[in-house]
Amino acid sequence: MQTPAISNQRETWADAGRVSAIILIILQHLCPALYDSPSVGERLFSQATVALTNWCVPLLVMISGTFLLNPNKPFNLNHLFRHNIFRLCAALVFWGTLYGLYACLQKPSGTYTVFSIVGPLFYKRLPWYHLWFIYDILGIYLLVPLLRPLVANMQEKHNRYFIIIFLVATCISAFNLYFPRLNFSIPSLPSLLGFFILGHILYNHNPMPKTRKLIYIASIISVAAIITINLIAGDNPQQRLGITNNPFALIIATAVYVALRNIHFCHSPLITRLAFISFGIYLVHDLFIQLVVFPPSALPTTTAIILKWIIISAISTLTAWALHKIPYLGRLIT
Repeated sequence: MQTPAISNQRETWADAGRVSAIILIILQHLCPALYDSPSVGERLFSQATVALTNWCVPLLVMISGTFLLNPNKPFNLNHLFRHNIFRLCAALVFWGTLYGLYACLQKPSGTYTVFSIVGPLFYKRLPWYHLWFIYDILGIYLLVPLLRPLVANMQEKHNRYFIIIFLVATCISAFNLYFPRLNFSIPSLPSLLGFFILGHILYNHNPMPKTRKLIYIASIISVAAIITINLIAGDNPQQRLGITNNPFALIIATAVYVALRNIHFCHSPLITRLAFISFGIYLVHDLFIQLVVFPPSALPTTTAIILKWIIISAISTLTAWALHKIPYLGRLIT
């Protein structure tokens, strides 16, 4: 493996990865409506889209791990809490309340209270499905002060051991989808925490060209495997492969990360600006998925989804940009 020089400047490859992942997540969230479509073509489109965007959430976590676990970058516990954790909590309260209000407004008037709006933030269930990411990343960030000295002392053999165990854990997790009675897993590894540490390892130990080619080939096979398995699962959602708990997702996310790290990106002010508001785009996009009814239903379903994806991506970006301009609050919620 090759160890890269550490740059103190903003890294465009990471910004490009963030922006690409967020925009593709929007498309991914438009596809579930086609999972059970009677049309084979529509089901194939939806599952192909899911397979080709399977890397998005893991990549975002890997990029976070790249920088937060970097022992060559200064770390301050107060900064972690004031900048990262406080921002996540503020965004969770703001967007959780907003989506909670939207959910209540869909019910008959008079059937909701203040608690029914903000209660899901703390009680029993998520205020909105895509906000799960904030809860998970909050837990990981709280572990950063413990993880940094741990990964700083990891040697090459420890890195390989971790990657092998991570791969085995995801294999077991996927295996349990089809043999649930076995009830055996390593639940803490096939999760975002594993990708967080993996991002650090891959940044500091860039695979050699021959290894990269093998990773890319394995990722193509993995995409085909996800499409095939999910199509076979059909109307049984419990046997469809998820985003993080299977070996194919691990391979695809690794391939995308390695590819980004080895592409020469010229500095782009536009990508940098979009990266700054990418979190806001993620948070606001599902509101527009619910509200935007265009394109007309006369269009083929797959065409309509692609057009809706473009429209929602544009509106979400403009909205996140406008919110970001709000003094003080904007930086907390986007």
